[in-house]
Amino acid sequence: MARIILIRDKAATLNSLLCPATRYSESSEVTSLDRDYDIFEKLPDASVCFLIRVHGTRDVPGILEARSKKTTNECFAKNIRTGEIIGRVNADPRLVCRK
Repeated sequence: MARIILIRDKAATLNSLLCPATRYSESSEVTSLDRDYDIFEKLPDASVCFLIRVHGTRDVPGILEARSKKTTNECFAKNIRTGEIIGRVNADPRLVCRK
């Protein structure tokens, strides 16, 4: 099983992988569950490839886990407004800063 480093522990469903819907909040108040997160893969040449955008934190762990089964490259989820990285898979533990 893939090692997933998550800052927030949220439940995930693999069903979202079959139909990952992107929803946008029209409200000016955005809670942590309503934020959009971009999923990226860091390639061996150090370039970063955008994979998918998800709405809310609930689906992030499942998407990262599924992606880790398809690649050995580092993948991560990043808040598109704040730049905060909320989850990683296949990361080099020596390079991950933990608080």
